[in-house]
Amino acid sequence: MSWVHCNSCFLEPGKDNKNFYISNCGHILCQQCQHQKKCPSCGNEDYKALKIDSNLPSNIRDYFNDVSKMMNTATRKILDVKSFQDSQVKSLGKALLNHQGATLELQKKNLNLKAALEAAKKYVSIYEIQIGVFFRENESLTVSVKFYSDALAKKTEECEVYKRKLEDQTRLLTTPVRQLEEKSSTDCTPVKMLSESFITPKSVSTNPHRNNNAAEPVRRPLSNVSKKTPTIPCQEESPLIGQLNDSEERIKNDFLNTHAMLGLPTKAKRSRFSVDDEE
Repeated sequence: MSWVHCNSCFLEPGKDNKNFYISNCGHILCQQCQHQKKCPSCGNEDYKALKIDSNLPSNIRDYFNDVSKMMNTATRKILDVKSFQDSQVKSLGKALLNHQGATLELQKKNLNLKAALEAAKKYVSIYEIQIGVFFRENESLTVSVKFYSDALAKKTEECEVYKRKLEDQTRLLTTPVRQLEEKSSTDCTPVKMLSESFITPKSVSTNPHRNNNAAEPVRRPLSNVSKKTPTIPCQEESPLIGQLNDSEERIKNDFLNTHAMLGLPTKAKRSRFSVDDEE
C-alpha cells in the first residue's frame, strides 16, 4: 500500500515507522502525531484513532484492500446477483405468459358460455310458449272431462231410476203369473196325459159278452190327428203373461241398450256423438 502516509507529517511506513493509526474523522496519522488531543489534520476535538492492523473491523479494513481484487470480487458478486435476478425475471416472465394464456383461455370459455346462455334463453322462451299452449289445452280438456263426467253421472242416475222402475214393474207383473202357475200345478192335468187321451184311440174292450166279430175301430195315424191342443184352462195364456212379454220386449228395445241408457239417439239416427248433440 504505497499510498499510506501520515496526513500530518507525511511520514511513510518504513522499518522504523511501522505503526499507523486511522482517526474517526478519516485521517491516517503516524504514531507520533496521533497522541495529540485534537486531530492534527482537521482539528476535530472529538478525536479517536484505531491502529491499522489485522484487528481492524471489517468495514474499516476494506478501505485498505486492493482495489483490483475488490473489483474482481465485486464483479463476481455482481454477476452472481445478476444471474440470480435474471433467473427470477425469467421465472416471472414465464409465469406471466402462463397467466396470459390462462386468461385468454378463460375469455374464450366465457364467450362460449355466453353464446350457450343466449341459446338456452331462446329455448326457454320457446318452451315457455309451448307450456302456455299445453296449459290452455289442459284447461280445455279439464272442462271437457268435467262436462262428460257430469253427463255420465246424470245418465247413471237416470239408469238407476229406470232400473228401479223396471224392477217395480217386473215385480208387479210376475206376482200374478206366479200365483197362476202355482194354481195350475195343483189343479190341471198334465199335458202329456191329455194329449194321449185325444190322440190314442180307445182299445178293444175285454168284456167277454162283447161280440168279437164286431168291426174293430180304425186306428188313425198320428199325422192325421189335429195338432190343435185342446183348450185347457191352465194352458190358456193369461193376459198378464202377454203384458209381461210386451213389457219385456219394450224394455229390451228402450231401456237395455247403451244408447237408450245414455239418452243418445240410436245408431240409425245418430251420425256422430259430440258435445253439440249433448247440448
